[in-house]
Amino acid sequence: MKKLLNDWKGYLMSGISYMLPVVIGGSLVVAVPTIIALCFGVTNLGSYKTGIWHLMNEIAQIGWTGIGLVNLVLAGYIAYAIGDKPGLAAGFIGGAFATDSNMGFLGALVAGFAAGYTARWCQNHIHVGEKFETIMPLVVVPLNSTMVIAILMGVILKDPLL
Repeated sequence: MKKLLNDWKGYLMSGISYMLPVVIGGSLVVAVPTIIALCFGVTNLGSYKTGIWHLMNEIAQIGWTGIGLVNLVLAGYIAYAIGDKPGLAAGFIGGAFATDSNMGFLGALVAGFAAGYTARWCQNHIHVGEKFETIMPLVVVPLNSTMVIAILMGVILKDPLL
């Protein structure tokens, strides 16, 4: 049990280590134009449609887009830590769905772990002929793990059945 918890901690920390630069970069890109505007007495960049303040608002919006990628990156790299490259697609898709459906950070965690373990299971248990071995990490594993994430996140967890 202790090994399993240590493994989970490692996977979570891997996802967080990839997520931090996204959070920091996005936050700073939001903060710099906002601070510049505040120095000149401008409190709402969104009300300007032209000029330098409009440019500052556009830069800040790009930062908000970066911050919006946090769940996607977290889930993707948790899945990567568990299931290697074939888990990335399902992790990213699950993280994006967690954001879009307001599942947030916890939804991204579920998506990342589920995608990673599904990808690992597929790699270990689905066997194809030698002729098709090269398509396993490119087609078979991402397809199966993404389908599992679609069912888990889109059907089971989105609107839980009572």
